[in-house]
Amino acid sequence: MFPILGTKGETIAFGGRIIRKSEAGKYVNSPESPLFHKKATLYNFFSAKEEIRKAGQAILVEGYLDVMGLHQSGIKNSVAPLGTAFTPEQAKLLKRYTDNLIIFFDGDPAGIEAAYRSLVIARTQKLNPRVVILSGANQSLDPFDISQKLEFTEILSLLDGSRNEVSFVLWYFFTHKYNISQLDQKREAMENFFEYVNKLPAEWEKDEYLKEAAVKLAISIDLVRNDFKKTGSTHIVLKRKPVEYEEEVEREYPVSSLEKEILSLLLRHSACWNDKVLLDEVEWSGKESYLLYVFFRDRLRSGEFWKWKDLNKVMNLLPDAGMVRLLSDILFSMETVFEELEESDDAAFIDKEYSKKLSQLVMLQKKERLEKEIKQKTDDLSNAEKQDPDSVETLAEEVATLLGEKTKVEQFLSSRS
Repeated sequence: MFPILGTKGETIAFGGRIIRKSEAGKYVNSPESPLFHKKATLYNFFSAKEEIRKAGQAILVEGYLDVMGLHQSGIKNSVAPLGTAFTPEQAKLLKRYTDNLIIFFDGDPAGIEAAYRSLVIARTQKLNPRVVILSGANQSLDPFDISQKLEFTEILSLLDGSRNEVSFVLWYFFTHKYNISQLDQKREAMENFFEYVNKLPAEWEKDEYLKEAAVKLAISIDLVRNDFKKTGSTHIVLKRKPVEYEEEVEREYPVSSLEKEILSLLLRHSACWNDKVLLDEVEWSGKESYLLYVFFRDRLRSGEFWKWKDLNKVMNLLPDAGMVRLLSDILFSMETVFEELEESDDAAFIDKEYSKKLSQLVMLQKKERLEKEIKQKTDDLSNAEKQDPDSVETLAEEVATLLGEKTKVEQFLSSRS
């Protein structure tokens, strides 16, 4: 058990790492409360924040013991998420004290994938991320093991040798994740690399990545640029439509965060589509969210289902620019949202957790909808008392009915919390 401190040093929760296999997952934290929000809290942040400010950088590790091992070795500016993926809220917290982040995760494939996802989150919050890549005799170790094996100066040397963002991204796509000596894997590596580059905010930055890729792959920069224009720039943006459609393409369509979460959940876990009664409760606020829902629902009925990591391949199949933008937004912003539901090895437990989460999201949306209806009906009732007394009784009954429905939804949500 580990006490979790708030930003002012007060104990706000406890975290535990389960030793034996359990349905509860590897890590268990205190439940969410007004004091404790897991996604916005970092282990050891209170003790490390001044060290982070002095060092000009933070070190992100995966677990409690990694933090403790480094601290005992003299590395006191390390923090860790609470048994789950690194979140934008945690990145914002670090951003208040430094612009620089070293990601120091396990050297196994799972650790490298987690490091890549953390790098993406760090970049969205305008942190400058670097990544430690463990190799050789250290590859199978984690930061705690490293803290026991190496001396203080050796650990500092390891941290100083961390790769900057460009270097890590190139290594990740062209060395670690794909075998580019095989044509099909090289093609997939380039597509995914182009997708990453396309999300960068500045054109000059995109070009720097392309130049570095050209050097690493030993091919012409002009060839890389041309391929990027043909595939990278259209990978998540619909190809240009005729002039009469441009106004429609450029228009923004608001989609609620709850709708994005529901869609993300459905795309992460196919079993959630089986709860048709619950899904019928969803009211899609925009054309894009409904069309995207129908697109995947109809294809699932015909036997097609894309895994989350392959959803970028769906972009060119979507018939509407708004759908492309929405799916791109979901893939980028919801990458890590449901990872904690997938930590168990028990498939039945994962199904149950996803089903529970889906019901919570749908009921939360219903609650929001009822609150809007209640406000509208209450305003109508207030006006009717002055202008249309005959309708007061009917409107009052409608408000009472809506309030009753809202109470039932709140009771349901309370029972699931």
